[in-house]
Amino acid sequence: MAASKISVADLVKFEEGDRIDVGELGEGQDAVYAAVREEVFDVVEQRRKKAPRKREEDFYEITPLTSLEKSMDRILHGEKAREPGAVVFEKNFKYEFDRKMRRIKRIKSKAYRRIRRQGRLKSKMPEEENTQENHLGSEDKRHGGVPDILLKEIEVEDDEKTPILSFGGDEEVEEGTQEELVRLAFKDDAADNERVFEEEKREIVNREAPRVEEVVLPGWGEWAGPGLEVIKTKSNTVRNVVEGIKYSNRKDFNRSHIIINESVPQVDKKFLAELPFGYTESEYNEKINASISRERNTLRIFKRLVRTRTRHANGEAAEAFCYSPG
Repeated sequence: MAASKISVADLVKFEEGDRIDVGELGEGQDAVYAAVREEVFDVVEQRRKKAPRKREEDFYEITPLTSLEKSMDRILHGEKAREPGAVVFEKNFKYEFDRKMRRIKRIKSKAYRRIRRQGRLKSKMPEEENTQENHLGSEDKRHGGVPDILLKEIEVEDDEKTPILSFGGDEEVEEGTQEELVRLAFKDDAADNERVFEEEKREIVNREAPRVEEVVLPGWGEWAGPGLEVIKTKSNTVRNVVEGIKYSNRKDFNRSHIIINESVPQVDKKFLAELPFGYTESEYNEKINASISRERNTLRIFKRLVRTRTRHANGEAAEAFCYSPG
């Protein structure tokens, strides 16, 4: 077996401050000493390069020993842990991306909002169609089939489709349903009633709307009489502003099937009926709605409910009321 070779670096441990007298090794003329000398020089140079520089010791300096003391010392001296380049790049990239997204969210043009609104409407349309189909199917099952005798007696016209009391609605009625039969039976009356109702509502809205009335007074600053044309000027025109309610401010706005009277005076809160002390609205309504008949109450409760405030024994004459001003 070949003996393992041991170098000088394994035998000699150099520390900072040690001196090696290489001259003693070179006294011999043998070649072995020359080889050892070169190897010692190489080891010394490597040790000096790798040896950490020691700080000058201070009497008041406390050397941290535990991990907690080391972390506190690092925080106090402002030493930050070095992060790898990949982590720093990832953090910077995330910060820039978040900053751009925040800026994009703040900038929303009209076209962007219009596209979002159209997308929401498209998503809602399939749901509404499904609900309408389910509703119509349930109505057909509820009403059942229509006898063939009634269908033969009624003349069905495909071209004319007038909705039942639609008043401007967009609802369509399918053929063969109970609503279509009612529409055909009262087709003329429904159309006339709808037209009269719309004319009445239009007249009421125009009458109660705000308007400006102008009156031209002839003879003010000019000649007037038969055969002479009255010219409207600023001096002979009187403007009268009539207050009213705009159609957009009415309670029946966008409700074509009703007319709400806006001229009804509203009752002041001070004139409203007040509840008796100790009663809530539900308790007071329950008491008012309770029956006081003899059949629904006991005799004692019935006498208490119908008892008068003045009491007189049987056979005793009641004195007449006499008003005496105080």
